[in-house]
Amino acid sequence: MSKVSTYLQGHITGEVLTRADVRASLSRDSGVLERRPEMVIYPHNANDIRKLACFSSQLVAKGHILELTARGDGTDTTGASLGSGASIVLSRHMSRVLEFEPRQRLVRMHAGASIATLQNILEIHGARIPTLPLDDSAGTIGGAIACDSTGELAGCRTTIASAVRQLEVVLDSGDVLQTGPISARAYRSILGKPGRIGDIYRGVDTVLEDHRATIADLRKAGVVDRSGYPGITQVQQKGGGVDLTPLFVGSQGTLGIITEVIMHADQSAVEPSISAATFTSADKARDAVAELRSMPLAMIEYYDGELFAQALTQGNSYQWIDKPSSVQALVVIASIAPKARARSKNLKKAEKLLAKHGAHVYSSDDQSPEQLWALRSLVRYHQTPDTMTLIAPPVVGSLYIPFGRLEAFMGEYSALCQALNVSAPLYGSILSGSYTICPAMSLKKSSDKQKLLKLIDQLTSLAVKHNGALVGAGGEGRLLSPFVRAAWDEPYEKLTRDIKTVFDPHGIFNPGAKSHVDIKTLAREIRSDSYITSQR
Repeated sequence: MSKVSTYLQGHITGEVLTRADVRASLSRDSGVLERRPEMVIYPHNANDIRKLACFSSQLVAKGHILELTARGDGTDTTGASLGSGASIVLSRHMSRVLEFEPRQRLVRMHAGASIATLQNILEIHGARIPTLPLDDSAGTIGGAIACDSTGELAGCRTTIASAVRQLEVVLDSGDVLQTGPISARAYRSILGKPGRIGDIYRGVDTVLEDHRATIADLRKAGVVDRSGYPGITQVQQKGGGVDLTPLFVGSQGTLGIITEVIMHADQSAVEPSISAATFTSADKARDAVAELRSMPLAMIEYYDGELFAQALTQGNSYQWIDKPSSVQALVVIASIAPKARARSKNLKKAEKLLAKHGAHVYSSDDQSPEQLWALRSLVRYHQTPDTMTLIAPPVVGSLYIPFGRLEAFMGEYSALCQALNVSAPLYGSILSGSYTICPAMSLKKSSDKQKLLKLIDQLTSLAVKHNGALVGAGGEGRLLSPFVRAAWDEPYEKLTRDIKTVFDPHGIFNPGAKSHVDIKTLAREIRSDSYITSQR
């Protein structure tokens, strides 16, 4: 062990490990980047994290930097949980759901609590947080908040921010900040107080004043691009108060480390009702979902037919699907209305509309709900092809394209994939306009690594052209940061830089994320194998 790790082990309750195999196991997330930390720390409580932040600040005074990168289960794909300093893993010890207040449906938990555990507890009380992802149940609450995740059942352009009520955050000084709405009177009082928390509020006040015009423009236009710190548009409250919570949502651990969370759950059905439809024409599928968007559905997902074809080639027969080899598009819909009668009514009406557009419709009256939900997993066959030479991770997991531009975008996107000779079928939410791109490549080839970066670069320009954004939810992390920053204007870049300076002037917290990364450096960090890894 190094002198630093030995010192830390003697001052915190949790474990500090420097074994090469442990560090290697945490050098990757679910994406394509690889960065090995100097040490891995499993804190037992917020006080451990406070001590780590204090120690890192003391090192800064001596001219040294110990980077602190918070990590949950490593399910992010942008490299946001990968650091070269200390990897702080919250999912081992700080993983409890602490209390649930059923009347107000408020739940308090550690940031390392798993999404699956939380949702299972809430289901017992007839509640759900629809903005949490269905397919990332192994992920943590803190990770979902830090990446501003959007759930498949969240509906139109709603992210996890809408459910977060309060955060406990460890700052760079080791002070603990409790976020939440603050009245104008309390705000004025805090601005006059000494100490790091007072400095934070004074810094935010200066940012709000210096960038008033930029923030007003963002509010007026509506935040489409979720990269940077778009939560600044929601900090100022009515009546002159403030709430710093939105700044930390989507910050990817670059402003502080979230240790505890209070969230609000919605009343919901214990199990969502689901139906599916296959189309022999992608155009007809898009015509059908255009009408579905006005119906009271919690989920409308679109899957490119290429994903279905790849699942068939890997042995899935889908015998209950009519002419599976002819499928050009799959649409999956769901309702989470509290009453079974309302769910049934919503789906029956939607199924009738789908059939009108020539779809073969599959409902829970004919098939088991498990079979219908399993259809959504067909993307796994593309992401993990039956060969060790290829891999197709979701390198762009929240591409935003407004529905009115989807048809035009799809045409140009298809041409882009053909020009680059890459298979990257698209799937995602019609309601939120958030889509996932999983290009199939061999990371052993330098040419494919360059092709990957070229695809992301051109995809960024294509999204902007169609009034969308490369990062419509989640965050840019390390992988997407240089591309989204190229699309920013100068005022927004300065706003983002000033926010980072207020909270983390010395670059202690996750400096690799949401910052400028040289393309050559990024290319070197792309791993050179096709193993599927997502470890704690």
